Amino acid sequence: MFRIVTLLVGAALGVLASSDNSSSRLTAAYDAGDLAAVQAQGSMLTAAALRPAIDADPPGLPAIWAAPSAIDRHALLSALGRAAGHWDHHVATTAALSARSIARELAAAELETAEVLDAELDEWIAMYGVLATNPQRRNDVRVLAAEVALGLAASSESQRNAATSSGIIESFRTSGDAELVRIAGDLAVLLTPATDVR
Repeated sequence: MFRIVTLLVGAALGVLASSDNSSSRLTAAYDAGDLAAVQAQGSMLTAAALRPAIDADPPGLPAIWAAPSAIDRHALLSALGRAAGHWDHHVATTAALSARSIARELAAAELETAEVLDAELDEWIAMYGVLATNPQRRNDVRVLAAEVALGLAASSESQRNAATSSGIIESFRTSGDAELVRIAGDLAVLLTPATDVR
């Protein structure tokens, strides 16, 4: 029994050490400006390994850059949404870009195949919808958040998500900002009959 416990503890410590080494290599690659290596390291990490750094204060940029390559990357959409709301504009835009990359991949695939729950989808759409309609956020972050929310909502039949999508478009159209008004027309193409409640 003692031998079994010892082996299990040793295996767990080995996994933790491997994760720590991967995180160190991830940070080193980012510090060297090698984003391709950052993504390569990310492909060997899970959402659980990257989430603490993304949720840190300040959020860790190496982990944010690596997020779209993570093994179960869709599980990082909530953490990336929180980081996209950060006061640091560089952090916010990087997180929003990573989230858009993951959302586009999800939207292009069958959500059932990715094992995404309806509750998760609703949470993500609502979270990015709040960011997209927040006039205190810069336009680039708002637009990226809108792309995430609308892209995911296109795969949902929920009327609540449809309302979120329409609300985002309307907030852009009525913003009084020429750039957002123009972009509203571009974003409207992401709406499908299933999510268009005009």
